[in-house]
Parts: sequence; structure tokens; C-alpha cells
Amino acid sequence: MNPPVLPPAVDAALARLHGAGIRAWLVGGALRDLLRGVPARDFDVVVEGTLDRASEALSGAGGRTVSIGGAVPVVLVRGPFRIEVTAFRGAARDLEEDLRLRDFTLNAIAFDREQAHLVDPLGGRSDLRARVLRATDPARVFRDDPLRVLRGLRLARELDLSVDAETALALQRDAWRLCDCAGERLREELFRGLRLDDVTRFVHELRACGALAALLPELVRTVGVAQNRHHVEDVFAHTLRVCQLCPPEPVLRLAALLHDIAKPECKQLSQKTGDWTFLRHEQRADEGVRRVAERLRLSRAVRDRVARLVRHHLLFPDRLETDAALRRMLRRVGTDLIDDLLALRHADYASRTAGGGVPDDWADTEARIRAELARRSTPGLRETELAVTGRDVMQELGVGSGEEVGEWLRRLTQRIAEHPEENERERLLEWLRSLRAPHSTPSGGRADEEEDA
Repeated sequence: MNPPVLPPAVDAALARLHGAGIRAWLVGGALRDLLRGVPARDFDVVVEGTLDRASEALSGAGGRTVSIGGAVPVVLVRGPFRIEVTAFRGAARDLEEDLRLRDFTLNAIAFDREQAHLVDPLGGRSDLRARVLRATDPARVFRDDPLRVLRGLRLARELDLSVDAETALALQRDAWRLCDCAGERLREELFRGLRLDDVTRFVHELRACGALAALLPELVRTVGVAQNRHHVEDVFAHTLRVCQLCPPEPVLRLAALLHDIAKPECKQLSQKTGDWTFLRHEQRADEGVRRVAERLRLSRAVRDRVARLVRHHLLFPDRLETDAALRRMLRRVGTDLIDDLLALRHADYASRTAGGGVPDDWADTEARIRAELARRSTPGLRETELAVTGRDVMQELGVGSGEEVGEWLRRLTQRIAEHPEENERERLLEWLRSLRAPHSTPSGGRADEEEDA
């Protein structure tokens, strides 16, 4: 392999360090990618000695000393590229010891800019050429940092690598240690894995080595859970197909992994059909989603989004046949969620056929939903203002409280959202008159969702 061609900003930072008499090497994943001919944006540089002189040398280029996790000091340079400068890790006294303390051989290569020389004591370049993922020291690597289990499996799929046999055994031996990792670190690495093209294989490999039991035990419980006549696969295999068919957005794919986690506990045999049912599994999943959110330290916004996607993932075409029903669904779900929800439900249906097709009634329903969304976002086609006023409500219903008038106006607005053709003054006044009877209230509500057919 030829020496890498460095971006000008990275080359300039290394030149500044050399000019200050500091020995410095480019290391890590960015160097690995450059050697593969793949562009990189985040660069790691290791320097000999303390960081004080490096910080001073790079101050003119915008470098400043910060801490990672409140403990590990680095000099961070921002610009067109992110450059992190660190001292030798752990108890390493020289570059070779530093490289041997890294995770995988293909990340344990260093580049000396001044001598245009690659330092590769562990054969990382050979492993890159052979497309092999090999731990620098299988007995120690995953015990030093269990997150490397997850990172290694993600790298293997991202770079299409086979895993060295000794490394594979170490992965299985130490996968349980992921339970000791900070949730924030688990989340970031898992989300990177959920962006993979072959996310199904990634999750299968997590399960095979025991890592999935530490990350998402709720998903492991679905293995071997047979479904009904609408599914040919068990819940776990079906879930992975849904995840694969979703766009590679990690929050959406996490929701896909969790959308059926409550099926094992909701599984019952129907006396009427003689088949399995999973009534209310979309609602019973709330507790499992909460546990996952705590384990992965999801933000409140992400947690709520995942929970809402799971809770509303059952969109039945026969429940959305009328425009009024469709508008009620949009109001219940929220238009901020609908694109992801449609993608999840489409994948759910498509997962049931070998060709990935969806039933005609769902294709029609999805088209109608998207047409309604387009109508709402088109200027001039939005709902008009209410055709009656608060004074009309006071006169027809004999109410005087401002709060009560406001509540009736809200209900009228809901009425025309479902029946826009009724937004005429006389028709709405007639509806108000029909409510004069004691204890009358506007009709509305929705039927409870049933099990996923």
C-alpha cells in the first residue's frame, strides 16, 4: 500500500507539530480509510510527550485542549476536518506500545508524515488486504473496553470483513461485558450499526455472539415465537425483515426492532379462528420501549418518537376507508410522525411477501394519506376558518362562560376537520341545535386497535 494522501488541513496540522519539534503520527480509522481509498473527515493524531506543547503549536490553527468524558484530554482542531490530538494511551511509552493497546490491527497503523513511512507492527495492512478483522490482543481488547465488541461487529459489516477465529471466540466470551458500558456509548455505536446496508446480518451477528442479549433483551425474547396465518416467519425473523426494509435512519430502525416486542406476552389462541392472536401488543410494548430508552440513555425526544411509532404502527386499511377516519388518524398520530410511520407500516406489510410487495388496499390507503398531507401543505388548500363565531355558540346553546364557548369552538373545529363539507354557517348551527338536548355531546372517538393481521 502506498502512503496516504492527506487533506491540506491535516497536512498543515502535522507540519505545525513538526515545526515545533514534536513527533506526531496520524493513526486510527481515518488512516485506515485513506489506505482503502475512502475519504475521511475525522482524524486522530498521536504525539510523543505531553499535550501542552502540541496545544501551543496548534493554537494558531484553532486548536484548543478539551476533555473527552471529563477525563481524557485532547487537543481539538476544527475546520473543514475534525482533528483530535492525543498523547500515547495508557501506560504506553512509545508509538509501538500505543498501537498494541488499540482495538483491531487495521486501526493499529500509524503514518509518519516527515518520513512518509507507515508504522505497522501488527500487520494491519495485510489484514486490510485480506479483509480480515483481527483484535490486536484477543485476551485483552474487549475486557479493556467492552464497547469494542459492538464496534468490531459493526466494522466487520461496514467494511465487509471476515472475523478472525480467535477474535470471534473473544467476542463471544466478552460480549456480556457490554452491560457495563455507558448507555450513551452503546447508543451511538448501535445507531451507527443501524445505518448499515445489511442491518439484518449485523443484528444476527449481535445475537450469535451474545451481544444482543446485553443491548436489546426484549428483542431476543421474540426468537422462536410463532405467529399466525398472516406470517410465515417467527416474530424475530419478521422483525429483522421489517428493519431491513425501513430506510437506514437509526431512530426509525430502532422502532422497527421494537414494534413487536410485546407479542410474546400477548400471544393467545383464538377460540373463534383457532389461530394465534396478539391483541394490544402495540400498547403493551410501552414498558419495553421505556426500558430500552433508559438502557441506551435516549433523549426524551427520541424516546417519545420511538414510543409513538411503536404504539401507532398498526394502520389498518379497513379502519381508514373514509376521509373522516383518515383525518382522525392524522390528528391522533401527528403529522410530524406520519412519514416514518408510513415507512414502518409499509415495511411491515412488505416483509410478509418474498418480493416485498404490499396489499392493494394498503397501497391505496398510503396514497390517500400522502395526498391528504400534500393537500394540507399546499397554500390555498388548507382548511378554511370556522363558519360560525363564539357569539353563535352562545346564542344557540345558551352558554356564557368564555371557557365553555372555547371548548365548543374546539369541538366544531374538530367536526369540520373530519367533515369539511359541513363548514357552512347554517349546517353548523343546525348541528349545534341538535346538541341542545340534555347530556348531548358531539359524536366522535375511535375503535380500539386490534391485533396485527
